[in-house]
Amino acid sequence: MDKILLFCGLTGFKLLLDLNVALRDSNDNWDPTNALELIQYIGRQPNHPPILFQLGNEPNSFLRIIKRTISAQQLAHDYKTLRKLLDGHGFRDSPLFGPEVTSPKKELLETPPDQYLKDFLSCDPPVKHISWHQYYVDGREATSHNFTDPAVFDRLQKEIDIFSRVVQSQSNKSMVLTETGSAWGGGAANLSDKFIAGFMLMDKLGIAAKNGIKLVTRQAIYHGHYALLDNRIQPNPDYWIALLYSRLTSGGKDSRVYSTNPQPDKRVRVYAHSGYNNSIIVMVVNVSPHSSEFRLTFDGKVFSQYEQFVLTPLHGNLQSSVSLLNNHKLKMVGDNLPPLDGIMAGRVHSPPYSVGFYRTLA
Repeated sequence: MDKILLFCGLTGFKLLLDLNVALRDSNDNWDPTNALELIQYIGRQPNHPPILFQLGNEPNSFLRIIKRTISAQQLAHDYKTLRKLLDGHGFRDSPLFGPEVTSPKKELLETPPDQYLKDFLSCDPPVKHISWHQYYVDGREATSHNFTDPAVFDRLQKEIDIFSRVVQSQSNKSMVLTETGSAWGGGAANLSDKFIAGFMLMDKLGIAAKNGIKLVTRQAIYHGHYALLDNRIQPNPDYWIALLYSRLTSGGKDSRVYSTNPQPDKRVRVYAHSGYNNSIIVMVVNVSPHSSEFRLTFDGKVFSQYEQFVLTPLHGNLQSSVSLLNNHKLKMVGDNLPPLDGIMAGRVHSPPYSVGFYRTLA
């Protein structure tokens, strides 16, 4: 725990702790004894990072995973116990995330996640953010076609719509994705940690923002086929997308998401966010074998200058581990990040099989 707290302190990360809800007492209530020891220990550490909490992981699938069930109503009661515990031990300002259900899939688990979420919210749990997990495909069965198929990308919007109907009928709280990636089950070998996975991530960031989802937690930093860092602690392609997104788009309460016109080719997907210094960031996902060009018009103004940050795979190999930024190979310089500079352009030019950020200039 000391190393985790130090890591978060050095990087400026917040720490979201998932407490073990499977620890139960004789009345089948959550037993917080172990959690209390951890909470008290963290509270004694000077200058610890901001701590967020969740209780349990994918509770609608517990029967399959841990051979028991915890009802949504019981979980809501357990969250109330956790809230009282935190309030009494110096963590009153630490928000709760829950219930951490899986995304709605055709294959039914013991409790469909949307029904579990509805039952959970009906008990007025003290969560600040409604959290769930999302993956597109099974990593054991995924193909390269899945990673460039707009129909697969569209699954996220359908899942958001399902959960949004539940949330809007029960609560005015925001939704967040606290675990998400391309393929569940540790990712898809030779796909989830390659350039080709970036199409899913970039599209997910655009769709999530368009739907007001302000937190997208990419699984995972290290380990598995979907790791952001390889076994040498070097960035995989999705790392560069996440880094550019965080540097270019503006977060916070004043951030904006702009509507964009659908492209004639469904394989070209366009999103637009507010950027820093009153700029607009156009995000383009191009899974077409053809390039695409256009200009941005906003409030009657046609922009004719852009700073572009275009990512393509080394040698055009979609299953490459190496990304090019504006045709320059991205790699660490010792322990330091390389320059991530844009280049000037007169219009949005999206090469085949690329993802790109385009920052408007006055």
